Amino acid sequence: MPEKFIHRQKPWDPIVAVAFSFWAALTVLSALGIRYALAMLPLILMQIVVSHYIKKSGDQWRSVPQGAAQ
Repeated sequence: MPEKFIHRQKPWDPIVAVAFSFWAALTVLSALGIRYALAMLPLILMQIVVSHYIKKSGDQWRSVPQGAAQ
């Protein structure tokens, strides 16, 4: 089975190569996340901050929306 990926007779199809690379990277990062959970915690917290405060529209830091009358 490993020789199928290491010693190929023909070049990789681009879609298959991207899919294989994605799953390989996901496997490695998952293993690192399980092994070094506390080291990966800042990365997870940064993803939460980006998704909740940067990607959403509007000013997330104010209690009154910008368009509302004061």
